Amino acid sequence: MKNIILFPGSFDPIHLGHFQMAKNASVYLNADVIFIPAVVSVWKNDSAPFEHKLKMIELMIKGEERMSVSNYEGTTNKEINYSINTIRYFKEIYKDDNLFLLIGEDQVNEFHRWKNAEEISKLAKIIFFQRPDIEIVSKNVKKFNMKELTGTY
Repeated sequence: MKNIILFPGSFDPIHLGHFQMAKNASVYLNADVIFIPAVVSVWKNDSAPFEHKLKMIELMIKGEERMSVSNYEGTTNKEINYSINTIRYFKEIYKDDNLFLLIGEDQVNEFHRWKNAEEISKLAKIIFFQRPDIEIVSKNVKKFNMKELTGTY
């Protein structure tokens, strides 16, 4: 049984903070990381072309054996890809593995607004790193059984 971290996001653009979060989570959980760029983020109005996001991520993670990028959301032909659909897809692929969902600390506070948030929290363990400048809503952490990872990024 492997540990797999799903790391969805707009990655517009990907930056060192994203990379460090993924790297630290990978080491902490002894897990592989799959970056899953969104075609268009639910929370943003416009976005760089999907192919550019894939290329930026590929360049960022080049040489990292435990990191990969998925084009899944670019192949669904949906205007909006909700995380629940993406997680269901990966749960089918990794049936016998432990799935983790890495989210930014800003999304911890918004998680109750995600489509099918409770189902997401049952299919994958939600993990995050807290930044000192963001106050976390502990109600969401408890309700969705989230785990704060220690360390910095």
